[in-house]
Amino acid sequence: MRVNRFFAATLMVGGIAGCHQSMPASDNQVDVTSISSKKGSEPVDNSKIIGLTKGMAYADLRKIALQSGWAPVVDPECRSNVMGSNHEELCKSDTSELCTVCDDLPEVSSCSGDGYCGMYFSNNGRQLHVVTFGMIEDWKVSGTTSRLSVDGWDFSKLKAGAKRN
Repeated sequence: MRVNRFFAATLMVGGIAGCHQSMPASDNQVDVTSISSKKGSEPVDNSKIIGLTKGMAYADLRKIALQSGWAPVVDPECRSNVMGSNHEELCKSDTSELCTVCDDLPEVSSCSGDGYCGMYFSNNGRQLHVVTFGMIEDWKVSGTTSRLSVDGWDFSKLKAGAKRN
């Protein structure tokens, strides 16, 4: 009876493992027409961004996006969205990273008090919206030591009136 249970368990594990489709290492391209971390993403043409993965350092995503022809989309309300309506008063004496984030990262649109930020890039009438989580001061830190990581993204058509940097 033990042999039959062992045999059955082995078949189940083997069957489950056999059902998993592995992706080749070279197939790490993100097809913007089919993959988004957000439901309801509007399909766009067959562009590719190689290496875009959830959890990667934002500095790495930014470098890939800029090298792939994506340009920052400037939000004129960035300072208010990040620091609040009294941003000018706050930043007169504050030298924190939040006071310069809109200058350093023109793609930033907003940041919440709990560590999430939204960034926008555009390329040929398409828009890439990236959500990050973590410490914004690590925007230049690449690799696994970064405390600012990609939490999600969405591709859509570029909104009318968006200002590219």
